[in-house]
Amino acid sequence: MLCCNSALTELSLAKCRLVDSQLELLVTYGIERSQSTWTSLSLRGNRLSPFSGGSVDSRPSLGGPSQALKADNADVKASMAEFKADVKADNADVKQQLGKAEDRWLSVAQEGYSERRLVDFLKEQQLRTLVPPADKKPELP
Repeated sequence: MLCCNSALTELSLAKCRLVDSQLELLVTYGIERSQSTWTSLSLRGNRLSPFSGGSVDSRPSLGGPSQALKADNADVKASMAEFKADVKADNADVKQQLGKAEDRWLSVAQEGYSERRLVDFLKEQQLRTLVPPADKKPELP
C-alpha cells in the first residue's frame, strides 16, 4: 500500500505496538520504496528503543533523491517515556500486591499460632479436669 499510493505524505503509527525490527521492515520495504514525498511519521506510543528514531532520521533519502523523511525524535522519546511510566506503574502495582500478600500471610500465620495456643490451652484444661493432681483425692459422687 505504501509503495503504490503516491498521494500519502503523512503516516501515523501511533500506538501500533511496533518494535524496532517491525519499524525497520516498514521503512525498508514500505516507505523507502514509495514514490511519495513524506512530510511526517508519527511513532508515538510504540515500544521502540531510543535509537530507532535516529536510524530513521539517518536515511539520506526515502523514495527518491530529493525526498527525505524526517521522523520526529520527540515521538520516539515520548514513546519511551510512556513505556517507562508503564513499567514504573507496573512495578508499583506489583510491590503493592506483594505487600498485601505479605500482610495476608502474616495474619494467617498469626491466626494459626493463636489457634495452636488455644488448642494447647484447651488440652491442658481438659487434662486438668480429667486427671486431678496427685495430692488431691478424687471426689466421688
